[in-house]
Amino acid sequence: MSPVRSPEAERFDPPLRTLRWRVERAAPLAGFLADARARVADDARFESALRHGGIQLDRHPLLAERAPAQVPAGTRVVLYAFEREPAAVALAADALLAEHEDLVAVAKPPWLTTQGSRASQRLSLEALVRERTGDPSLVAAHRLDRQTSGIALFARGPAAARALGRAFAARRVEKRYLALVAPPPAADAF
Repeated sequence: MSPVRSPEAERFDPPLRTLRWRVERAAPLAGFLADARARVADDARFESALRHGGIQLDRHPLLAERAPAQVPAGTRVVLYAFEREPAAVALAADALLAEHEDLVAVAKPPWLTTQGSRASQRLSLEALVRERTGDPSLVAAHRLDRQTSGIALFARGPAAARALGRAFAARRVEKRYLALVAPPPAADAF
């Protein structure tokens, strides 16, 4: 019996169809893509997987800006295709809360992954913040669950990411959590 999913989960995090295979013979990228399209047997679903970076070659997402000219024989392929296109999550105009030399703080909306997922490298807070700031060096310093809203920190480049990572590990970063509950719990619930 599959778990019951909320309407939000169905809307923003649709189920995935996963296909796995190994490339038998080296092929130019166009030939590989034609074979992958035939395996999916649904053009819209294939185009979605390709657009989102949901095709993994030896655990690396196939992205248009970094696509190889040829796919070697023996390459392990995993293709993650959404059952239906997920609803986009908008990043508010005022979501960038603070920008400093080494750090960017962002208000993360619910239902947006902090980093790219196996099915989508495009639908993530990291991708949206990189696009908004024009800074491809931004790296998430920590993660918040997909359903969670809150402040997410991004480091500018590897050195800042290491320093911020050490601060989190040493518990020098203070976090405060606030839960909004509706309706309010009964007074005797505590």
